[in-house]
Amino acid sequence: MRTVKRQGVRRCMMIRTFNQENQKVIHEIVATVNTIKLYTLGHPQIDIFVDKLYETIQLIFFTESELTILIIDGEVVVNSRLLPDLGSVSRNFVEVLRKKGIERLTFIRGVTREELLAVFKEMVSPEVKEFGKYDRIRLGKLAIEDWDKEYIREDAAIDYDRIFEKSTLDLKSLYANIQFTKQLTKTDEKEARFLAVNFIKTFNQISNPMEYLASIKTEDEYTFVHTTNVALLTMKLADNLGFTGQHLVDITLAALMHDIGKMTISSEILNKKGSLDDDELAIIQSHPIRGAQYICKQNEMNKLTMLVALEHHIRYDGAGYPNLGERWNTNIVSQMVSVCDVYDALRSNRPYRGPMSHHEIREILIKDSGTVFNPVLVTKFLDMIEKTYSPS
Repeated sequence: MRTVKRQGVRRCMMIRTFNQENQKVIHEIVATVNTIKLYTLGHPQIDIFVDKLYETIQLIFFTESELTILIIDGEVVVNSRLLPDLGSVSRNFVEVLRKKGIERLTFIRGVTREELLAVFKEMVSPEVKEFGKYDRIRLGKLAIEDWDKEYIREDAAIDYDRIFEKSTLDLKSLYANIQFTKQLTKTDEKEARFLAVNFIKTFNQISNPMEYLASIKTEDEYTFVHTTNVALLTMKLADNLGFTGQHLVDITLAALMHDIGKMTISSEILNKKGSLDDDELAIIQSHPIRGAQYICKQNEMNKLTMLVALEHHIRYDGAGYPNLGERWNTNIVSQMVSVCDVYDALRSNRPYRGPMSHHEIREILIKDSGTVFNPVLVTKFLDMIEKTYSPS
């Protein structure tokens, strides 16, 4: 038997290297198989684990057309990434596939939840000698080319600071392109969604978002760094509130695009050190409508992204801007972005004031609960921050 080639251990620094997601899918396959062994078919516990596995695979399909898992010399390779030793999880996974003579398992984009349940039912059944035919699942032996490829071994460590910096640069590039073309194209939408998915895959693993919030070094970069910070805080808040899968992607995308309207405003006004005159203030306060108009012209963008761009400066009591009338009720995601937006803005150093401490911001959020902010979201947000972080 030939030995698998490797490039050795390297630190995963690029945002497209998702070792956590690759490892997670193996954990969830093993958990699903074990659950099917334990419970009779139709038991709700089986549905829970199949649903979790399905959501994880769907998240991978945002950036990959298929998910291919190989067993080579007892080691697990996921989409050309040689996984680190996962202990009993790795051994259990290899054993499950070995018993059925499987060395290569591929899930193709579009695979259904029903197909996942069916294939794992067959996998645990001692009576099944041959697998059924599936439209979007392939099972079999290793191919010759599988042995000849080189596989990068994943490191369990991730350089989150480097990835966060790259996320900010990617967002800056996206915003700059929109500013230059004066429109939001289908390509821009795809890049924004790709960035949102990558963001979730990388940062949804961390417990303390405050540790990775970037500081503003120059005023020119404020919009991009601030927006990236707001996206991280909003994503973690949404996760804490129980949002998962496609809902979490849509929320993160909306947070990343919430300030897109500022790309229509001159940097002289955006970065002005003194106070704004009435005309300049009116221009600044027009950015939610401008952003919503940009997004409306791109049919690929969902309604939530447009709503958050439009509503994130409307207060919980209906005041703020733009004025959409007393009967207008803002979306819960707009309310989430509003809390995260204000928190990061107040902790940032600006030309007209210094950064505030967490204690000062906390007092403002609590004081304005029920008027400016949704009080439930303020409580959830502060609990999230203070549970894992001891801010000054």
